[in-house]
This record gives sequence, structure tokens and C-alpha cells, in this order.
Amino acid sequence: MKTLEYHEVVLKKVSFNDELLKKELEKAVRNTTCSEQPALLAWCAKELGPKYEKIAAFYMKDKDCALPNK
Repeated sequence: MKTLEYHEVVLKKVSFNDELLKKELEKAVRNTTCSEQPALLAWCAKELGPKYEKIAAFYMKDKDCALPNK
């Protein structure tokens, strides 16, 4: 299982709890590669909603990846 797929599974499992979800989302951003991060953003938007897509994008600002501004 790839890192991104692993984090998608974990995020779905903890989506019942806002605080856990934020912590796991931060871990997902930290552990995924720059090339995986656009896919993570798209997955968050589709599966978790725009709120968590924005949170993920916020966490990604701390990483040295060139992501388009949202």
C-alpha cells in the first residue's frame, strides 16, 4: 500500500472526530511526497469536503512543495 493510500484509509476511519482528523491530516501532509499532495487535496475535497481541503492546503504551506494558491 502506498503512503497516500494508507493515509486515505486512516483519514476515513477517524473522520468521525474533528480533532483526530486534523491531527491525521497533518501527518498525511507531512508523510506524503510533493507529487502526491495534489492528489491528497483532491481526495480531501471529494471525501471530506472543502473545509478539510483548506486545512490540508494550510498544512502544506509549511512544506517546500510548490502548490498553487487556493
